[in-house]
Amino acid sequence: MLGVVNNFTSTMANSPMTRQEKFVPLRSFFSDMPHVDGFPYSTKLSLEPLMDFLQRKGQSAEQPMKGLYQKLYLPVSALQAKIKDGQLPDSVEEESAIQTLLSLYFPLDQQEEGKAVAGRPFDSGFLFGSPAMKKLYDNEGLELFFTDMESKLTLQGAIIKAGSLILKKCYGKELDVIFPQVIRLRDRKTKLERYFRLNIIMDFVRIKNLKPLPELNNRHFSELLNNLSDQSLWLEYFPPGHFAFEGMFLGYLTDVTKAEVWENLREGMAGKSRKTGEEAVAFLEQQLRNYLQEPGLRVGAIPLWWHASNKEVMQSSLLNAAGGDMNVLPTEKEDSLYHRAFEGKKPLVVESLKEEARDEIGNLLLDLGYNSLILAPFNDESGETIGMLEMATPRANRLNALTLLELKDILALVSFSFNRMTRELKDTLQLAIQQRYTSIHQSVFWKFRKAAQHLLMYGEDADENIVFKNVYPLYGQADIVGSSTLRSEAIRADLRENLSMLEKVLEKCLEQSRFHLLGHYLLKVQALKARIEGEFYSSDENAVTDLLLYEIHPFLRYLADQDGSLGETVLYPYFEAMDAQLGILYQQRKDYEKSVEKLNILLGNFMEKEQARMQALLPHYFEIYKTDGVEYNIYLGQSILEEGKFLDYHLKDFRLWQLVSLCEATRLVEREAQHFPTPLATAQLIFVYNSPISIRFRMDDKRFDVDGAYNVRYEIIKKRIDKATVKGTNERLTQKGKVAIVYLHEKDHQEYLDYIGYLIGKGYVEPEIEELELNRLQGADGLKALRVKVV
Repeated sequence: MLGVVNNFTSTMANSPMTRQEKFVPLRSFFSDMPHVDGFPYSTKLSLEPLMDFLQRKGQSAEQPMKGLYQKLYLPVSALQAKIKDGQLPDSVEEESAIQTLLSLYFPLDQQEEGKAVAGRPFDSGFLFGSPAMKKLYDNEGLELFFTDMESKLTLQGAIIKAGSLILKKCYGKELDVIFPQVIRLRDRKTKLERYFRLNIIMDFVRIKNLKPLPELNNRHFSELLNNLSDQSLWLEYFPPGHFAFEGMFLGYLTDVTKAEVWENLREGMAGKSRKTGEEAVAFLEQQLRNYLQEPGLRVGAIPLWWHASNKEVMQSSLLNAAGGDMNVLPTEKEDSLYHRAFEGKKPLVVESLKEEARDEIGNLLLDLGYNSLILAPFNDESGETIGMLEMATPRANRLNALTLLELKDILALVSFSFNRMTRELKDTLQLAIQQRYTSIHQSVFWKFRKAAQHLLMYGEDADENIVFKNVYPLYGQADIVGSSTLRSEAIRADLRENLSMLEKVLEKCLEQSRFHLLGHYLLKVQALKARIEGEFYSSDENAVTDLLLYEIHPFLRYLADQDGSLGETVLYPYFEAMDAQLGILYQQRKDYEKSVEKLNILLGNFMEKEQARMQALLPHYFEIYKTDGVEYNIYLGQSILEEGKFLDYHLKDFRLWQLVSLCEATRLVEREAQHFPTPLATAQLIFVYNSPISIRFRMDDKRFDVDGAYNVRYEIIKKRIDKATVKGTNERLTQKGKVAIVYLHEKDHQEYLDYIGYLIGKGYVEPEIEELELNRLQGADGLKALRVKVV
């Protein structure tokens, strides 16, 4: 034995061929291609190998087969006598003998439907066919799926098959090469497809040696075995001029539609070339039509996660395809067909909608012409239903319990594919949101998810406007008191200390070096030192750093290289005190910046925890900014809610919470910030704006902003009130340890007086309430404020 069974087509799976696909009429295809195009070996129709077979069997077989073989021999020999130039007349009486022979290859219960053929070796057509095969061949409504690649594979397969026959019959080497030729047929009218495997029997084919056999050894045999796709190698070892084939092949078709549909589904739903979205549903529908041979079958797939906030919102693909738009899982109709399948988490079969107790949805399906239905839920790993497959057909009782049993493996495959597709689509949406909108607050994520879904469905034509209308803004801040002064003092302290250190270094250098520049630089340093002791300007910082970094420090490093003793005792210790990155003294500023960072983290974490608690009460949009302290925006209203209702009580509760939380933030700073490297204090501010506004997501800077000219006034006031002063004075509204509340209307004044009364009663603030008018700000006049001191 030379080898094992080999699947030739698997070796050709990655062959680089141009693929042109088309359906052609079955009959014309075989009429136009009577032979395997380009087959290099000589072939001849002959019944002599069959006659030898019948003669042997007529002598050795047992009755009743012995008599049958003997009876067939005479008409077959008569047929052989009529063959001229490898052809038979169009009509011969003895054809029934071949028909009888073909029937021997089918069980008795399949004789009538058996599709068998006989013909010249390596011929694409056939000379004899069973009644069922002739019926198939004569059906003018059938089309055959054909590709140019299959044509090339057919030729290549025929060459390798011819070589394997030569090996077997001439060299005694068994190499059974299997070519699973599958024929794909389509009904031109219904578009239903069926698949047949063509099984070829070459037992009645004889090989004539036209020249002496080429000498081959085991190395040659192994080489052939390992190169089943290399037709040139096979032709080299078995030259066409050395061999001729004569005899007759037998073939029969086996219906493999269900197996091929399964493979199509496995590749199309779960393989590397799997389909997604509407293409996947259309593909699934066609494959299920082929599997069930039901042309009127309609299929829909419904994802439930699409409406993640409300698991019981789902729209039927079957109804939507007909222009409907209905939730098929309404909570008030829990006995509906869809709801029963959804809650039962297992397939529901309705053999006849006319006879089944129907709801509104059932009536709609009937009106659309459906009368038989299967609803198959898709469940995830945790058992939760995440989608549903719809199957419907106009024929009553066509879909039934047996159908469900027949589709068991397919439904499992589709469910697996749906689960994976759902996970991948969620990941794709998440990525689209992150790439297009950056990080989005969870409270409004649903809105961006819908926009991303729309974008994936409609591409750049999608409307990307993300607007929340009629939302109430809450603005608050806890600002570091005197931050500009503290930063300026830290800078001046570092510069003063740096110049003092440098003054001493230059004086010591003058004692040991003759460079006149040392005295020049010493005078410059002393002059700058005296200057920053008085009024300090930002230009003074630049003057000092430029002198140090670009003049004195490079010169001192040169001195250190020239005089090792001076460097070790004076210069290197000085440079070690400088900041490694900035090259100058950076201690007081570092302490201040560390303190600001600590304060921002302290307040940021506090506010994040506070608003997270409020998210549980009512979803709202929250954004926080950290500079010299923290400031935040909160927007709440009906348009931000994916579900639920926004009430006036929610607004009042949030306003009271904002006051309480800022009082607690003030206490937190007073308790913790005294231990920072630079002690800090904060002043708290709230801006009350009683009119709802609209906010829009700006794609250019990836953030929300007020929408419309009318709403801009809110933003203008908000940006300027932290610099507000008390009317008739220069006193800043924001003060250490106090909470200031800026408002526009008397209604707000009364509301917040009520809240402050609550704070006083709870011991958050002192009883004294300051009622203030503010100096006019650009773009904002008539502002008033309440101010209280936190206890």
